Amino acid sequence: KQRGAEIGVITFNTLPIGIAGLGLFMTGLALEHPDLASVTQRSWLALTYLGLVASVGGFIVYFFLLKRLSPVILSFVFIIFPVFAVLIGAWYEGTPISRQLILYSMLLLAGFAITKLPVERLLGWRR
Repeated sequence: KQRGAEIGVITFNTLPIGIAGLGLFMTGLALEHPDLASVTQRSWLALTYLGLVASVGGFIVYFFLLKRLSPVILSFVFIIFPVFAVLIGAWYEGTPISRQLILYSMLLLAGFAITKLPVERLLGWRR
């Protein structure tokens, strides 16, 4: 029964996203009139990968980790993920990383460190 509840939660949370995605796709077809025949097979495979692995897999992993990690720690993943996506993209494409990205990434990581430091113990405060 507990296993069925896990699947129900995942379905309950991802089903509206799937319905919204289908609605956006249909709206795009109606309003933009794309030429789907010109889309390459590689593009279709990339889209399928993003839909199944990145979206569905991401939600499954999120709820799996939510049972094992603090919600605060898990929320850091969503904040830092875009930084790593840009870094991986720059590495893959062989493009340089800007100084601003490095600076802002360091500020972001410093903010994470501050939230994890035991400030009370460092300053000698007692509760």
